[in-house]
Amino acid sequence: LRTINTPRNCKTAPLYVFTPYAFRSGIGSVLRALANALLQASAAGRTFVVDSSVYTNHFVSPLRCPERGHECLFRPVSTCTLADAFPDLPPEVVAANATELLASLPKGPLAHSHDRPQQEHEYGPRVVATRTSCFKTASQELRFTPREHSALAAEHLGARWYITQAMAYLTRPNEALQLVTVHLAKTLSLDATSRYVSVHIRRGDKGSEAALHPTEAYADVIRNISAERHIDRVLLASDDKNVYEELPALLPDRFRVDWVPHAAWAMPPGEGKAAAAVIVANKYASPAAATANAKVAKALGDDAPPFDEGQLLLAQAQLLAAGSVVVATLTSNYALLVHDLAAERKQTAWPDFYDLDGNEPYPC
Repeated sequence: LRTINTPRNCKTAPLYVFTPYAFRSGIGSVLRALANALLQASAAGRTFVVDSSVYTNHFVSPLRCPERGHECLFRPVSTCTLADAFPDLPPEVVAANATELLASLPKGPLAHSHDRPQQEHEYGPRVVATRTSCFKTASQELRFTPREHSALAAEHLGARWYITQAMAYLTRPNEALQLVTVHLAKTLSLDATSRYVSVHIRRGDKGSEAALHPTEAYADVIRNISAERHIDRVLLASDDKNVYEELPALLPDRFRVDWVPHAAWAMPPGEGKAAAAVIVANKYASPAAATANAKVAKALGDDAPPFDEGQLLLAQAQLLAAGSVVVATLTSNYALLVHDLAAERKQTAWPDFYDLDGNEPYPC
């Protein structure tokens, strides 16, 4: 992934420019869609381009990072930009007309190569602008694998391994996100030696598309894990404010249950049953809106760095992934993100993850 996304010359390299979706979705599904597209681009022999002139993340506050692109949260995906798709135009012209220029690019064919001279009968155009569905599996993308990309041709590794690698590559935190994660861990008194059960309970608008389990069901699993592993600490995350009273009450007194302070969130637990992406997007729709809905850093202590909802969601996901075991439901794309981060952290495609539905990881 690093090699194919750092070509010698972006103006001649085969590019796959990610075309964003028109609808708003949660941070987990946004990243899973990007990861699937990254796999498709890599398997097709193309450098992956995520350009902030056409792609923005609605969980990023315009006050903290005005361009609101992928790099407001993470390290760059590649060294190439949309301007490299139009080498004959000045970069400022490309930036000013990004949406129209993106629409002018072909969507395929996808197959290409950094390794062999282009042969028109075998390869598509140098630049394509497209995406793949969030709901496609990594194995579906790997059918595009050219023979020369032997690393991507190792099918015995399985789709589950590939998607964790793509997600880990996409979510390499930038310095600002690292600072927020370190500070959040400090606020919650967590460090590398901490042993705890990570619990994610998804409610909110998810009731329309997935089974919702009672809090008691999560408590049963936690008690069983505690008996087997002698762990009496829980890191809890939920969009249901009632859970923060229910779960501690259902566990023996020896348990310590921690969570991110509710005052730190732009959308506190229980604020509404509409998709969080829509609510947060409206709060961050403009600098004025973001100012009106800003959460002060003091919600995480007087020495906290500035942060926004995207950073807080990802910092929380990293800490959940660091738990000894994760208890959640994989019908949540955020839980899928935690699963993939845990897999990368523990260098396995099979992290300790207890899904109350008994499911294997979904594509999305």
